[in-house]
Amino acid sequence: MLHIRQEQMKVLGEHMLRKFEDYMVGHLRQDFADQVKNTPEDSLRSTIQKGISKAERYDIRIEYNVERYIDLMFMLGHDFDVASGTKWAGELLNNKDMPPDEKINRIYYRLENKL
Repeated sequence: MLHIRQEQMKVLGEHMLRKFEDYMVGHLRQDFADQVKNTPEDSLRSTIQKGISKAERYDIRIEYNVERYIDLMFMLGHDFDVASGTKWAGELLNNKDMPPDEKINRIYYRLENKL
């Protein structure tokens, strides 16, 4: 039987986090090129890490939805979840009765339909 020690799980988690950060750096450089063209990689990684932490506060933990949350940070502003101009998004994110993926979907729906 295979036993994975806590230290091994931590290393595995760090490796997966680094892979996600690597992916996000490339994704942001491609899809938000104008916004990040002068941003050093360490600053971009720091923003990605902040986005991961912020998404987690709203129970958003699936990579695809975390990616979409970070994209929203670049589309609406890094503090869109608490900014007065996007109060509606913060209200959706804080809805405890709504599943995390639905929160993100509704924000995107509203943006796409300019509601």
